[in-house]
Amino acid sequence: MIPENKKIAVLHPQVVEVWGAVKMMFHLYKQISKQNKVVFFTTNLNSKWFKEIPKIIEVKTKIKFLSYLILAYKIKDFDYVIAWNSPMHFVGVLSKIFFQAKFKLFWWNHHYPWYHNKKHSNLFISLKRFLERKSIKYIDLFIANSQYIKDSLIDIFNLQSRQIKILYPVVSQIFEKNDCRQSRQNKKITLFTYSRWDKWKNLWVIFKMYDTLSTKYDFNILIWWEGIELEKYKNKYSSCKRISFMWRLCEEDILKYSSESHIFLFPSLIDSFWISILEMMFCSLPIIWFNSWWVSELIKNWKNGFLCNSDLEFIQKTEKLILDKELREKMSRESYNIAISKFKSNNFILSLKEIFKN
Repeated sequence: MIPENKKIAVLHPQVVEVWGAVKMMFHLYKQISKQNKVVFFTTNLNSKWFKEIPKIIEVKTKIKFLSYLILAYKIKDFDYVIAWNSPMHFVGVLSKIFFQAKFKLFWWNHHYPWYHNKKHSNLFISLKRFLERKSIKYIDLFIANSQYIKDSLIDIFNLQSRQIKILYPVVSQIFEKNDCRQSRQNKKITLFTYSRWDKWKNLWVIFKMYDTLSTKYDFNILIWWEGIELEKYKNKYSSCKRISFMWRLCEEDILKYSSESHIFLFPSLIDSFWISILEMMFCSLPIIWFNSWWVSELIKNWKNGFLCNSDLEFIQKTEKLILDKELREKMSRESYNIAISKFKSNNFILSLKEIFKN
């Protein structure tokens, strides 16, 4: 069961945008704060976007390590500390070492710890990997957001399966309660995509697809969110009436636009379990994504979308779904069925209870 009347600290390094990881931390906060005193700590806060969390505290100094040390002191008397991704798990470890904290420390991994990839190596990363392996003994439980992350943690840290629990992400109730399939009937084919468009998000493939297919087919593209990689395309395609660039959509807007769309494009090469994919599955959209073994928990090739092995295949599969209405509708149904069967919010609560029980 979820504990009652406990002091629980939730740690996240940056709370500046409504990213998927932050959404999940807020969802966790809402679930455990019903019967406990929960405080959300961060070292970088943009408070104007996060008024829904009443107890959110920013600990920030000019010296980053000092911020972590102050935060480690502030959490020393809590019963549980849930640290989201690096470096917040180090804060929990510092509190245990320097301030003799007795809390249970959970390290929640939302992404693959990329710095353990041998391709990334410098003195700082090597030191971080060394310290992390030394710190493992202070972590009471690992939480993974997918089976892929769980398998990765077992491999990286030589852990036992019982040391890691899976807590799959969930979406807002607004997505669970809406089946969008009827609202897009007889409308012009529209492709939808959104992400934080940084390096390795592979955004250029979408515009290459547009340049290739727009001379043969009449369709629209909706592109939401911002990022360094997006700016040059906004300038290049600013006069194109079939491409719409959007910013700062609320969940109601996302639901509206996804209800009017037919295909969701996700060209990223780095995301392992992106909540936007889950949201679009609840919105009954087929997904076109690049093939990698971690996406199989969400996308079943030829069932609720396509997993592509090249840029050319990404374009070809997009063309196929533009042309094949029957296949689009079949994948649309399957997307919704997979989402509603495995990723409902009730499943999150049951998993959370199991985590605290163990």
